[in-house]
Amino acid sequence: MSDRAELKKAISLIEKSERVFLALRESPTIDALAVAAIIAGRLQKRGKEIAVSALPAMQPKWEFLPLGALTSLPPLPRDVFITINTISSPIGELRYEKEEAALTVILSPKEKPIKTSDIKISQGAAKTDCIVTIGAEVLDQLGALFSRNPQLFFETPIINIDASPLNDHFGEANLVNPKVRAVSEIGWEFAKELLPSPLTSEEATLVLAGILTKTKNFLDGKVLPETLTLTAEAITAGGKRDLVLGATEEARPISLLQLWGRAAVRSRLDIARSLLISVITAEDFAKTKTAPEALGEIVRLFEAHFHLPSLLIVFFEHPKTKKVSAIFRSRDFNLLKEIQRVSFGEFERGMVFARAAYPSFREAENRTLQELAPLWASRKAE
Repeated sequence: MSDRAELKKAISLIEKSERVFLALRESPTIDALAVAAIIAGRLQKRGKEIAVSALPAMQPKWEFLPLGALTSLPPLPRDVFITINTISSPIGELRYEKEEAALTVILSPKEKPIKTSDIKISQGAAKTDCIVTIGAEVLDQLGALFSRNPQLFFETPIINIDASPLNDHFGEANLVNPKVRAVSEIGWEFAKELLPSPLTSEEATLVLAGILTKTKNFLDGKVLPETLTLTAEAITAGGKRDLVLGATEEARPISLLQLWGRAAVRSRLDIARSLLISVITAEDFAKTKTAPEALGEIVRLFEAHFHLPSLLIVFFEHPKTKKVSAIFRSRDFNLLKEIQRVSFGEFERGMVFARAAYPSFREAENRTLQELAPLWASRKAE
């Protein structure tokens, strides 16, 4: 994952700092917000003073996210300056009176009345010991936060956390890994170094939100085995996966929903083997004007709207070859790995695509279930 030398630098910077500022882009992703909340919580447990950049208003569908560690944080502390034009309003005496909950500054005139218009209140430069940027390739992506406070970023040590291959490595410590799909993976690795303890249920929900939004529930490109392992760990730790999946739902083309409807009505549950089987024919693709490339979204719809058993198998007939193949999906990643082994399939986007193709649905199902039979037997024996 992250370079160990860079991780060591980052921890050293934190240990030297009393005040830490979490800097986010003006419109941060859910992934970046999740990282900020996890890091803020662990830094607070280490007794650090934490501040955070301005947070966006959350969409109602994401209000379940445990962001309390962020929303309760103040902005960066600054000195406040009171400036008086002493030419037009000369000061004879300055004193103050301090009470339990108030400080009163008293200005006495020297020769003529003091004009309130001659008194200006302004803020000084922001103060912090260390900055943690999250999800920014370059400092300019922090927007007004950077443009209005360039001195702060040039004079303060920065820990740069990002997963983009375009990252500029502008930090004193750069936790940058373009191989991962979500910044949450890097953020959790850093959080474990800050405070070596397992994921809490709230942290687990945040990790899931980061990973599942960036990967579209593993249906958008390939992921590393480490990503799947962390996801499984987060689910085991009590992460609210169903809520995250519900929030990531997007409007879909009517043709895709029509294809899913056809697959849903042809589904049947095998309770004995904890198995849901669905069928999509070549005619289904033709009638809905879709293609096998849509199967990933079909699987995602099953997950979002069905209480799935241990395994979902979708048998589909390719429109061109008229051969029948299978796709496997399970929340049990160890089971998927075993299925990949016995079916000689390819693991892609969180699913296993069987390599074999058969002339009919009947033969495809019979042969597939025969291949899986030893798996069911071994699992029952455990």
